[in-house]
Amino acid sequence: MSNVTLNIEFLQKEFPKTWKDFNDFHQQISSSKQLSHIVFADMPFDWQLGVCLHYFEDSGIDLDISNAGYAFIPGLIAEAFKIQENNISHYS
Repeated sequence: MSNVTLNIEFLQKEFPKTWKDFNDFHQQISSSKQLSHIVFADMPFDWQLGVCLHYFEDSGIDLDISNAGYAFIPGLIAEAFKIQENNISHYS
C-alpha cells in the first residue's frame, strides 16, 4: 500500500480550476496553528485521501472507493477532479 501515490503535478496541470478550489479548501481546513505547516504534497497518501474525500463530499461528488482496489484509488480521484473541473467550468 505504501507505493500508492497521487500524481499531484498531473492534477495541477490537467485540472487547474479544480486544483485551485481544492487547494483553497485544503488551506481552509488546515488553518489551525497545529496544521498550517502541513503541505498537501508532503502528506502520506492516506491523509491525502481523507482530504480528497472531504473535498469531494462537500462538492457533491461521490468518490466511491469502497469497492476499488487500493492501487485504483488515485485514478478515481483523478476522475473526480475531471468531473469537478467540468462543473466549475460550466458554472463560472
